[in-house]
Amino acid sequence: MPVVFPQPLPPLPDATLTSRGAVNNAAPPQIALSNLSPAGAAVNDAVVWSGTTWIPQAVSSIAADNRNMAALLTTGDGQLACNTHITASTVPGWVVVTVNGVIVEVGDGVKTMECYFSKDAGATATTYGAITSSDYLYWNGSIAGFQLDTTDVIDCIYLG
Repeated sequence: MPVVFPQPLPPLPDATLTSRGAVNNAAPPQIALSNLSPAGAAVNDAVVWSGTTWIPQAVSSIAADNRNMAALLTTGDGQLACNTHITASTVPGWVVVTVNGVIVEVGDGVKTMECYFSKDAGATATTYGAITSSDYLYWNGSIAGFQLDTTDVIDCIYLG
């Protein structure tokens, strides 16, 4: 299930959005922001909905090893999603996870979302600020509404 926002979302104030990027997993798409209020957003920043307003959020580079990762076949909840661990020594903030280009919900220290990171083979979910290179991604197909297949592609995008 993709991330669900309250409806309707207010428009980005005075913003012009343009997107660019390759398709077919060649490169992740990028969104460029211009004329964004509040001040502080730069080109290629992401914006995060806080529940009351849009907040600019710097996007860190995507580690090559955390892009276009082949998913593992899952048949139940709490199973390893792919064989690749987080490659950043520490993640500065959030990790956005996409499956086939669709954003999925990541648990923040909880195992009750579509996926979560864990250092101990999936037994305990890692909180956002504690995700490191020893974390692997785990999948909850019953929550996501589908199990992963080996043809699925996973990307991890670090938000600072």
